[in-house]
Amino acid sequence: MDSNHSLLLEPNEFIVFEYLPNNSVTSLVHLKNPSSCNLAFKLKTNSPSSYIVRPTQGILGPYDERCISVSLQGSESGPDPEKDKFLILYTRTAFPTTYPMAELTKYWLKTDIRSLKKAQLGVKLEVVRSNSIQHLVDYTESTSGSKEEEEGSRRKEGEKKSVSEVVKFELKFPDLSKFNLRLWTFVSLVVGGFFYCIT
Repeated sequence: MDSNHSLLLEPNEFIVFEYLPNNSVTSLVHLKNPSSCNLAFKLKTNSPSSYIVRPTQGILGPYDERCISVSLQGSESGPDPEKDKFLILYTRTAFPTTYPMAELTKYWLKTDIRSLKKAQLGVKLEVVRSNSIQHLVDYTESTSGSKEEEEGSRRKEGEKKSVSEVVKFELKFPDLSKFNLRLWTFVSLVVGGFFYCIT
């Protein structure tokens, strides 16, 4: 692009909005005139009901800079990043930087758009969590550890209860417990002897 007739944009591809349903959010577009002549500019969008642009037009002096505020209006459905675009029209001009905005508006109306320089910006959304959702996530993360500890305590209590029940059973039926012990000893001896004979 010819530096004597150019306009630098930041960002130069997409306007990024931290989107939250039903909330208005604002991003800035930084314009810079790197040339030694005055530049007239105008910023338009194909979705004017969704965005408020301030200012929409102006004149930059040589090496001058300007910040444009672009506000996304809050709605339940939200914007359409695939379709929403911003068009920046600009041209070298002899108008002074103090030129009345009403007169500049008339200038754009009677100027053939094909004779103007153009730049285009798209839209990107960064979805952010609401405070209520963030608090819920924080609570869930903070309680997950305590839940695991609680489950561990329950398992230990269950194990203790099982052992306790066995002890109670043995105290209640001592003869049966002795019989089980003798039976287990007999089986162990028979199986052990069997494997000893094989080897």
